[in-house]
Amino acid sequence: MIEAECITKNFGDFTVLSDVSLKVKKGEIYGLIGYNGVGKTTLLKILSGIYRADSGTARINGRSVYENPQMKQKCFFMTEEAAFFHQFSLNKMRKFYSGYYPKWSDETFKGLVEWFGVDPVMKISRFSKGMQRQASLILAFSTRPEYLFLDEAFDGLDYSMRRQICEMFRYYVETEEASMLVSSHNLKELEDLADHIGMLCDGKLAFDGSTKYMRENYQACEFIYKEDMSGLLSVRHELLEIKKCVNEEYRKNRYYCIINGSEEEACRSLSQVGAENIQIRPIQLEEFFLKERKERDADWKEIFK
Repeated sequence: MIEAECITKNFGDFTVLSDVSLKVKKGEIYGLIGYNGVGKTTLLKILSGIYRADSGTARINGRSVYENPQMKQKCFFMTEEAAFFHQFSLNKMRKFYSGYYPKWSDETFKGLVEWFGVDPVMKISRFSKGMQRQASLILAFSTRPEYLFLDEAFDGLDYSMRRQICEMFRYYVETEEASMLVSSHNLKELEDLADHIGMLCDGKLAFDGSTKYMRENYQACEFIYKEDMSGLLSVRHELLEIKKCVNEEYRKNRYYCIINGSEEEACRSLSQVGAENIQIRPIQLEEFFLKERKERDADWKEIFK
């Protein structure tokens, strides 16, 4: 089990993480989301033993990873940057990594090189961005790690490749009983991939729950409402969008909101205040992200005057 308990990390006067706690169980994929600069990469580096937390503890199976070579040999941290020397080929990187990771598998390396279709003797500096991401994945899984920390795992990959990579992740975690913590801006992939979701906001873990819990307890609702807006205030909801007026004569607007509750509770609450044409479905991860992230208002006319 990967475990963070009350992790706090500062860089100078800036607090990146504040009192963050989470657990990633054996055989589980944990998806970490949050806007740029919120501390996702820093948290991954602390959990994989690259950084030391200023306070709190980061452990794997009860043991610290920081300055623990034996534990680090069971982990692989794939950064958003390259996990290799650009002037090396994949074959040269194979020699580099196989000398450190005792469970390195040449069979896995050869199989992934063939499946991805990359040239193992070409300098990695000549690879495209997507090919470099594939090279990182080849090296990561060839080490046959028990604990994977993948930062922006889908960056640079096309839609078809992302779907196949998700299949590989699921297969590996299930068959190897590995633990995976993956951050990504591709929320659709994470929603379908992760068993558990954690959302960092302002250095804190704003949400920490299973994807099943998220779908069962948050509903995306669209409806028509012609009364005064104050009537909606009694509904436990978060209004995300007011769509254009669909009937100027009766002043009916279409609304889109997120309601914290079951489908039955959401429907009952909206019906009681006079909402019409109610459509309810489980929330998607992208919608949940918008709900948690408060976007800044902008006066574009003033900015571009």
